[in-house]
Amino acid sequence: MSTQPPSLEPPLHWSHPRDIPGALQRPDAPAVADARRELTAGEFAGEVLRVAGAFAALGVRPGDVVATMLPNRIELVTAMFATWRLGAAVTPINPALTADEAGHQVHDSGARLALVDGDTRPRLAGTPARLVDVRDLPSLAATSPSTRPTRLRPRC
Repeated sequence: MSTQPPSLEPPLHWSHPRDIPGALQRPDAPAVADARRELTAGEFAGEVLRVAGAFAALGVRPGDVVATMLPNRIELVTAMFATWRLGAAVTPINPALTADEAGHQVHDSGARLALVDGDTRPRLAGTPARLVDVRDLPSLAATSPSTRPTRLRPRC
């Protein structure tokens, strides 16, 4: 008998973050996949840039916190890399949390933006974070400029 609980979703697979710069050398290499689709390194890098542009247009700046309350899917990983590209932090919220638990995490982290889906949106409705539905990302990203690489200076 197995001691591990059954998986509720297919696992999410992606390359190690250090491999993402390889998108320039090997743009056709597999990078990230979920049950619905797969992205090559070049596609993933492009999507990260587009989402980072959308987040920047929504006011995300270095030092800010972006919450994500999504199941394991490509958009979760893309949002994390896009947030890091802007010099912001990510607080992933487990979609199984109650509204009170998720709300506490948003308040405690100071998240100014929360990426949600139709199932998780109601649980973050009373928080100060601006809620962005994952289904709106493609249209937001299409109308926002891509971001250039950000050089961060260490804090002394």
